[in-house]
Amino acid sequence: MRSLVKLTDLLSSIKTPNKNGQTIDFSINLTACDLL
Repeated sequence: MRSLVKLTDLLSSIKTPNKNGQTIDFSINLTACDLL
């Protein structure tokens, strides 16, 4: 369930314009580690 929530947050962060693109990459790495 936590992974699902984090994926939803990740999609929201991607849709929302971020000042720093590294923030998205960092979130993807965290989500990938949690899924594995």
